[in-house]
Amino acid sequence: RDRQVRDSMFFHRSSGGASWMLVCLGNPGDQYDNTRHNVGFMVADQLGERYRLPIQKLKFKALTNVFTISGEKVLVMKPVTYMNLSGEAVRPAADFYKIPPEHIIVISDDTALDVGKLRIRKSGSAGGHNGLKSIIQHLGTDQFPRIRVGVGKKPHPDYDLADWVLGKFQGEDQKGIAAAVERCADAVECYIYLNDVWYGCLTSFHFLLEDSGMRNFILNHASLAFWIWCVPPFCGCCPLCPQRPLWRSVSPPCC
Repeated sequence: RDRQVRDSMFFHRSSGGASWMLVCLGNPGDQYDNTRHNVGFMVADQLGERYRLPIQKLKFKALTNVFTISGEKVLVMKPVTYMNLSGEAVRPAADFYKIPPEHIIVISDDTALDVGKLRIRKSGSAGGHNGLKSIIQHLGTDQFPRIRVGVGKKPHPDYDLADWVLGKFQGEDQKGIAAAVERCADAVECYIYLNDVWYGCLTSFHFLLEDSGMRNFILNHASLAFWIWCVPPFCGCCPLCPQRPLWRSVSPPCC
């Protein structure tokens, strides 16, 4: 009942504008480029290159643009509030587009994960991350999906955490994070396309995404597997038809 009351206030899904938000966390300014804390910005830039769309419209205290990802309108945003105040950008955008928390995907760094590892969660605590903490505070809930990108642990316990996350990637870490950013962009497309249906598979098998060959197999065959396992055989016009290109076709060519 509490959720119904909350939804009636400001979290109904919008029929226009954008139906999803992708919040890519980081800090604005050239001095923060390529730092561990700015992995979210890197993912946003990767998607910008992939879809050939700039993320430069200043709105809701963030650099934004609306992408069409997996057939859905997605507000991609890079908050310019600095990390610890990220919620100040997220809440006004969610209110404006009337996007429910479960359609707000947050990309953040994670010092508890090895460099390049991904962790996908449907909800959860901030885990000590100040950007997530701010978003939880402003949305009033932690029931939103997030993809954490591993940036590696501190080299020793006495190392200052702020210095570590504001440090830049170098050497092999640079190569590892570049590959992880691409995988994270893939995961965003996958999550939006399949929504909650394949969430269990994503969380169970996200470690397989670290292998490019296995990742491509999973992404190319996800709709076929779903159709075989979950859709009654008489459903010939399912939007997850195996003849439909997985990510970028809005309507299945067989229908």
